[in-house]
Amino acid sequence: MYRVFDLENKEWCTNTVAVLSYGGIFGIVHKAFGLTQLKPLSTTRFVTHKSIDLLDKNNQMIFEGDILQAERDITGVVSYAPELASFVLLNYTTSEYYLLGTEICQHLTIVGNVFDNEELLNDIGYEGAGNVEEKEEEKTEVQE
Repeated sequence: MYRVFDLENKEWCTNTVAVLSYGGIFGIVHKAFGLTQLKPLSTTRFVTHKSIDLLDKNNQMIFEGDILQAERDITGVVSYAPELASFVLLNYTTSEYYLLGTEICQHLTIVGNVFDNEELLNDIGYEGAGNVEEKEEEKTEVQE
């Protein structure tokens, strides 16, 4: 499962985009007689965040880019670490990371995400706080 953010309109896309398994992003265009067409969308305008298939302590699905807070005053951003082949909670203040799994997620709460809560990013020392769009665009360009 993915969620998609439109950097130009600064809003989450709901029921208007499809993300294919290889990462392609497509707009859903409804045609006459109930037909649907997929139109390729720009990966520099639209950013995908993948579900990590784990729930926080409130049974909310966790996605890349979510800001999580632990019971012991640790806050960080969910990121994928390719060198570990795992999702991690990255604490920018201490430069520490925590591997995410079922057990640890039972003690974490989603308090926001990198697009809707820039004020939280400043609090945790996230690089590029206030400039998240550029960081996400750089991430997309590197992956292409």
